[in-house]
Amino acid sequence: MTTPTGAAIIKTLVSRYGEIPNMKVNKIGYGAGTKTFPTHPNVLRIMLGEGN
Repeated sequence: MTTPTGAAIIKTLVSRYGEIPNMKVNKIGYGAGTKTFPTHPNVLRIMLGEGN
C-alpha cells in the first residue's frame, strides 16, 4: 500500500525490486505514518549503502 507520491518516488529511484542486496549499509532511515491499520504497522525503512 502506498500513496501516489510514494509510488512516484519509488519509480524514480528504484531500478528493480527484490530481496535486500548484499551491501555495506551506510545509513538507515525510518518514518511512521499517522494512519492506523488493524493488521500491519504504518512504517517505512530506507537503507542507503554500497554494493559489495
